[in-house]
Amino acid sequence: MTVMPLFAFDPGLGFEMFVIDLPQGTFSESPAHAPGIVEHVVVIEGSWNSRSRGSGTAWKPAMPCASPPTNPCLSQSRCG
Repeated sequence: MTVMPLFAFDPGLGFEMFVIDLPQGTFSESPAHAPGIVEHVVVIEGSWNSRSRGSGTAWKPAMPCASPPTNPCLSQSRCG
């Protein structure tokens, strides 16, 4: 997995954006985020959690997340 900042954190906007490359078969875990944080995923190439190229989703990751094989954020009320 590689992570590259696209936009550094801007405290005025409360926003940052990364490009994350998850090669096929990669397992990734993330801790729960602070209240109010919204995480967005846009699939640029390939597929991710039943989403294909050009699609996306957003959720409030109020609990730890794992991807793949399953992502509890997407299967349990989108983390909130």
